[in-house]
Amino acid sequence: MTALIKATSLSSLLAATQRAAKGRRQQPDVARFLMDAERECLILGQALRLPMEDPAAWQPGVAKQFTIRDPKPRHITVAPFSDRVVHHALCAELESMFERYSIHHSYACRKSRGQHRALQTAQRFARRHTAVFKGDISKFFYSVPHNRLLSMLRRHAHDDPLCDRIERVVLAAGTNGRGLAIGSLVSQHLANFYLGALDHWLTDEQGFGKSLRYMDDFLVFGEKQALREMTQELPVFLSQKLGLQLNNRVSGIVPVHCGVLFLGFRVYPGTIRLAADRWRRFRRQHRLIKRQLSDGKIDDIQAAASLTSQYAHISQFDTYRLRRDYLAGQYGEWGFGRKWREPCHSRRLFQERPAQRARGQPQQEPAIEAQRQPWFSSIELNTGGQCFTFKGGLTVDRADAVRLRIHRLSPGVDQTGVPSLRCGQRSDSWSVTKAEANSDRRGTQVWCAVAPLARY
Repeated sequence: MTALIKATSLSSLLAATQRAAKGRRQQPDVARFLMDAERECLILGQALRLPMEDPAAWQPGVAKQFTIRDPKPRHITVAPFSDRVVHHALCAELESMFERYSIHHSYACRKSRGQHRALQTAQRFARRHTAVFKGDISKFFYSVPHNRLLSMLRRHAHDDPLCDRIERVVLAAGTNGRGLAIGSLVSQHLANFYLGALDHWLTDEQGFGKSLRYMDDFLVFGEKQALREMTQELPVFLSQKLGLQLNNRVSGIVPVHCGVLFLGFRVYPGTIRLAADRWRRFRRQHRLIKRQLSDGKIDDIQAAASLTSQYAHISQFDTYRLRRDYLAGQYGEWGFGRKWREPCHSRRLFQERPAQRARGQPQQEPAIEAQRQPWFSSIELNTGGQCFTFKGGLTVDRADAVRLRIHRLSPGVDQTGVPSLRCGQRSDSWSVTKAEANSDRRGTQVWCAVAPLARY
C-alpha cells in the first residue's frame, strides 16, 4: 500500500477530521461537515486518488485571508474545512519522514517539543556557555522558494503521488514561485522541514552541537571567536543553498548573562522572564477580552477559555509577581506596600482577624500608644514632660530630654530603629553606662539615651 492510498483511506480521513475539528465544532462549516462526515470523507478520498490531470481530481478551495498585527503585520490564510482535513491526512503520512530528518533540538511542529521545551533547553545551554548567536530569517514564510522546497521533499519522501498533492497545496498559496501560507498545517511542516538543512549544516559541518531552532528563530551557543567565524559563512550558506536572507536587524552575538530574547521571553542562566513587548501585548489582549465581554460579543465561557490559555502560557516561567500585581491592579486587591495578599496568606489572615493569631492562639494585648496631639512632638509624648534622674546625680528635665532625644519606651515596642549611646561615649557634658542605657533595676521600663541627630 502506497502512502497516498493509506492517507486517503476512510479511517485516515476520519481521524484527520477529528484532529481538524478539535476546538472548532461550533463553527458553521465544521458543524456541516461533521453532520455527514463519512460521506464527505469518501468523496475526498475518491477525489484525492484520481490522477492529477483528471478534471475531477481534488483541487484546493478558495481560502479566506485577513491581516493581524502580532506585533508586525502578518497575512493569515484560512483554508476551507475540507482542505484542512486533507492537510491533516497528508501531513500524518509525512510525519515519520519529518521526524527522521529533524535534529534533536528542533522545537516546532513536533510532539512534546513546543515553546516551553525550547525555552528550557535554551536556559540549560546558557548555563554552559558564555556567548550565543541569535539568528532570524528575514520574511521567512514569504520568501521560501517552491522549486528548492519541492525537490528537497521528493528527495526525502520517496513518494511522487503524495508529493504531487503537496505540490498542489504549495502552489495554490504562493505567488511568483515563492512563499508559504501562514495558517496552513502543510506550510508549518514544510517550513520546519526546509530549515532542517540549516540545522544539519550547523551541527554536522560547523560542529555546534549546542544549537536549537524554533521555526525561523534559532540559537547557536559556543565561544565568541568560533561564533564570529560561523557568522561569516552563514549568510553565504543561506543565500546559495536555501535562497534565504538573514535578518541583520535582530541577529547577532550576545553574552548569555545579558539575557537572550527568544520566543517572547528573555532567557538568563538563572531565570526566564517575560519580554517587555510580549507583556504589552498580553495586557492589550486582556483589555480586549474584557471589552468584548462587556459588549456582549463573547460569553463568559469563551472569555475564560481565552484568558486561561494566556495565563497558562506565561505561568510556566518566572512571572508570578508580574501576574499577581497586574491582577491586583485590575481588581483592586492591593495590600500593604502595593502587594496583593492571597486568601491564605498569614499577614492577610492576621489583618482580617486581629483578635487572634492565624493559628488560633490568643494574641498578646498590644501596648497602648499615646494619642498624637498637634502641639506636642513625638519626643514630648514619649517623655511625658517628666524629669529623668540617672545614677550619679544627673537630672535631665523635659527640655533637655527633647534636646538630647531621650526616649522613654514602653515594653514591647521595637527599639531596633532607635540609635542609642554606646557605653562610655560622651554626649554634651554627661555619659551613660551600659546598665543605665539599657534598663533600670526594676525592669519595667526601657530607657535609651540618644545623642542629638547632628552627631550621627
